[in-house]
Amino acid sequence: AQRRAGTVGRRAELIGAAASKDRVVRPAGALARENGDVRAGVGWWDGDRLDLRLGFAWRDDQRGRNAAFDDTWAGVRLGNWEVHASTRNEWWGPGWDGALVLSDNARPIPRVGIRRITPHEIDVPVLRWLGPWSVSFSAGRLEGDREVENPLLLLMRVGIAPARGLEFGFSRGIQICGEGRECNLDRFARALGGVADLDNTSDKEDDPSNQLASLDGRWSGRFGSATSWAVYAELMGEDQGALLLKVVSALAGATIEGGLPAFDAGWRLRFEAADTRGGSVFGIDDPQFGATFNHSVYRDGWSFKGRTLAHSIDSDSRLYTGEAMIMGASGRSYRLAFRNVLLNDPALGRHKVTDTRETINLIEMGVESPVPGGAIRTELIWQDDQPNSPGVQDGAVRVEIGWRIRR
Repeated sequence: AQRRAGTVGRRAELIGAAASKDRVVRPAGALARENGDVRAGVGWWDGDRLDLRLGFAWRDDQRGRNAAFDDTWAGVRLGNWEVHASTRNEWWGPGWDGALVLSDNARPIPRVGIRRITPHEIDVPVLRWLGPWSVSFSAGRLEGDREVENPLLLLMRVGIAPARGLEFGFSRGIQICGEGRECNLDRFARALGGVADLDNTSDKEDDPSNQLASLDGRWSGRFGSATSWAVYAELMGEDQGALLLKVVSALAGATIEGGLPAFDAGWRLRFEAADTRGGSVFGIDDPQFGATFNHSVYRDGWSFKGRTLAHSIDSDSRLYTGEAMIMGASGRSYRLAFRNVLLNDPALGRHKVTDTRETINLIEMGVESPVPGGAIRTELIWQDDQPNSPGVQDGAVRVEIGWRIRR
């Protein structure tokens, strides 16, 4: 939460949402994580040093306690750096439907970290071409209810903007240590090296970590004065072999948006595709099933409390999305989307969403309307099948109503 220096402020937020069933795909900005979801938070910042927020969430029948202090934050500013402890979700990368290292699909992990607050250029002649840059690092501890209990999770991201409309990001995450695993400087050094046999050994006892790394980019511009466009992509590799980016999963998309002056409104079209069948890259090569988000030692994989930390479709899956949106000047918006998702392609039994292979078509319709201090969102999703319904077309309808108030 970036704050303008010298300002003092307070903020309060209340979110309530109810849904008739779980989502198959959880995009950015989705409200209900379970069938019932209530969140409240109040924040305060002093303008120079402190940024504090107390958050509380109650969700019906989630793994772990139903009540938790999610979205709580305590940050101390030191120049252009902030040291913080938090239970707040982050979303890394340009995707709208998901991210390949870190998204808000899972509940937030309690962690401590440091980040650069305002991106600036590096004032060194050779490095100025990188443009404004940002960096963040955090470390947290995962839950005990998993095969390797309480492993550490290290999360790192660097972003640069070398030209107008051009942005790149490098993300990396490492699972290391945990109950019954060695946890020393040698293990950390080998994991951070991350290539060849430093991190990928044939000996499970000697293998120091499970890790992912991704590269993402976004290029945006305008057609004339009224229409803007953007294309983006992310490539993520598992920690197998000599290179960090091997057994690659991919995400790519494009948006175009403009205005409707006659109706005092705007429009946006979006297409996005994701493929987590490691090595496949949308069928260009044969996939290496069972690799993405999984590991031979940390067998609960890239997850927290039963949900994948990255893309909601989890491993060995593929998603296509087309979406159209109309945004009115009054704040009201209308959304129509079609998704085709293939889940758990070979049905290996390690998927977080479904134990069976499923191909599902979804049609989503949503309306968001402003109310004093916030907005009400209503969403209807029709799907022709659902997870864990082998051999039959088991259609369903999902209804969600959410209300957000901010002061």
